Amino acid sequence: MAEYDRDEILAQMLTGISDTLDKRESGVFYSALAPVATAPSSGYYLYGNMNNLLFADAAEKE
Repeated sequence: MAEYDRDEILAQMLTGISDTLDKRESGVFYSALAPVATAPSSGYYLYGNMNNLLFADAAEKE
C-alpha cells in the first residue's frame, strides 16, 4: 500500500483544479482543500497500522 500523507493527497486534489485558477498556498482553493486533505491521510495511517497488526510477522508487539 502506498504511503499517503496530507501533502500528497492535497496535491492530488489540486490537480483537479484548472491551472487558470489560483492554487497558491494563500489562494482560496488551497485554503479550502487543505483541511479536507487531513481526514483521509489520518484514515490511511490508521488503516496501515491496523493492517500491520493483523499479521503476526508484521505486528510490533508479540
